Amino acid sequence: MGRSKKDENSDLPIYLWPDRPPTYWSYNHPQYVAENGRAKFFKADRITAIQMAIEKNTEFANAHPKPIQRKSRPGPKNTAAFNLIAEKEHSYWRFGAHDDPDRGPKKSTIKARELRLRKLKNYFGDKPIHTISSANVSKLYDGIVSTHEYHKICSVLISIFKYARAKGHFPDQMVNPGEGAKLRRIPRETARLTMEPEQFKAIHKAAEDWIQIAMDIILQTALRQQDIWTLRWENIVDNSLYVIPQKSKSSTRKDRDCAHLKFDLLENTSLRKAIHRARKARMLIQGKRIEFRDCPFIICRTDLERVKHNCITKEHPLQITRSFAASEFKKVRDRIIVKTNLFEGWSREQLPAFHAIRKLSLQEMEKAGASRNYLMIVAGHKDFRTTQEAYLRPNNPTWANCNQFEVIL
Repeated sequence: MGRSKKDENSDLPIYLWPDRPPTYWSYNHPQYVAENGRAKFFKADRITAIQMAIEKNTEFANAHPKPIQRKSRPGPKNTAAFNLIAEKEHSYWRFGAHDDPDRGPKKSTIKARELRLRKLKNYFGDKPIHTISSANVSKLYDGIVSTHEYHKICSVLISIFKYARAKGHFPDQMVNPGEGAKLRRIPRETARLTMEPEQFKAIHKAAEDWIQIAMDIILQTALRQQDIWTLRWENIVDNSLYVIPQKSKSSTRKDRDCAHLKFDLLENTSLRKAIHRARKARMLIQGKRIEFRDCPFIICRTDLERVKHNCITKEHPLQITRSFAASEFKKVRDRIIVKTNLFEGWSREQLPAFHAIRKLSLQEMEKAGASRNYLMIVAGHKDFRTTQEAYLRPNNPTWANCNQFEVIL
């Protein structure tokens, strides 16, 4: 619907408008604008301008002009597929977003993101990215049960749509579907209890060789899982085990004591025996298959009949991943739950995992008389308060005696 004219201009023919009355006028017939690129501006008196407009309107009406092709609303430059944009965004995230190569993402972070990217590519496929709405994304989000995985998937998807918008593949006026469909989720509290020494012994006795070796090393060093499964034989020099925890490699902590740990194998007999068992297991594996030779990791798999040597995500076929270790530890723990009553009264959320051995290690070190500074350094924390709150709290709290004073008014 066109704009309406004022009362004093109601006698003017259509497409004629006063520009600077009463001398200057503009004539903006669509056909005239299409042919000349702009409206006609001219100087004339009122009667002459009205006569000219009537003649032009009659001329264009008799000529039966073609319909005017109006410009469509600006949209995306092309209809790029989601898979293509996701690959380009991931490449930019890995190589283009960091000027300093030392500050780029770690290998574990890259692998985890690639797994989530694979899920998104399988879900959306070659669908044009500018046609994906918040409703489509919401259906994807509804199928994610884990709160942690939910937030990670949201982060990756939001980043993909941001990249698509920056490259002109997604309209600016549309809301980011990954962000528009995201809802608040509060993670479930997991109150895992500390593993007791009797439970540790029972699981250790029923486990395989590589699980026993890992449990012994964690108990003596209190290392995290990400450091245990990456221990190499080259870390042992002159009867000492040298470890640089991955979590302490950041620029803010690289100069602290917790970033460089040295364990003397001559002083720690239990740790030396665990390393000796690992070396003996490695020697027995050497001649089994060509693919199993020269494993660089101290803790490696011994269940050779289950090993897939064509796995491209691992450095060596015998390398142990964190997810595999967690699942195998859970199987052994569940067998102990059925056979014994060591976990009686524990809920599923309270059952200990592999990380519980780290808690047990630090608590046993404290019982043996280790200093606060030693516990803080071994745990890899900046202050002792973090170590105390996260690892040194017992399962059964100590009740303070509050009957020493009686108030009488």
